Amino acid sequence: MEGLRESEKMLRESQEAARIGSYVVDFADSSFGGSAVFNDLLGIPRKERHSLDVWPSLIHPQWRDEVVRLHGLGQHEGGRFDKEYKIIRMNDGQERWVHDVGTFQSDGQGRAVRKIGTIWDITSRKLDEQALVEAKKAAETANKAKSEFLANMSHELRTPMNGILGMTGLLLDTSLSQEQHRYAERVRESAEFLLGLLND
Repeated sequence: MEGLRESEKMLRESQEAARIGSYVVDFADSSFGGSAVFNDLLGIPRKERHSLDVWPSLIHPQWRDEVVRLHGLGQHEGGRFDKEYKIIRMNDGQERWVHDVGTFQSDGQGRAVRKIGTIWDITSRKLDEQALVEAKKAAETANKAKSEFLANMSHELRTPMNGILGMTGLLLDTSLSQEQHRYAERVRESAEFLLGLLND
């Protein structure tokens, strides 16, 4: 008996440390109850049992229909329930992301009589994922803007550069002193080099 109490204490402390709540749904009397962490996570009073009608009201409207449907499906088909969704805490209306994992236990006729599960807060992870998505979008937008800027600048610079090359070519076809010809050639070489950079 002492060993059992010690195991229960260790389980309770582990759940509190990891912020993982455990719960049991009883389909016979349409009620559910959970650990202290479970109640705290959902923001519901720490009493022994709650009516099953309360549960859907705690699920964010965006996920409510799907979670209720999957829950009903699990009752009829048995098996495992594994879903990430948002809740709205009862006591303060705060929105939190949770990961809910449970198994349905059936009677001799294959009907689910209860669901045993765990639920934990994954809000921090979801916010990190959202921040990464937004950062990726911002980087893609910045890259697009940079590419458009470079394309525009390349076009704007290429036009006068072609003008310089054309006029330098015309200048080289005129009568120039040897020194003037050397200078004009340098201008053309430099312009061709810059045009090559622009094209790259």
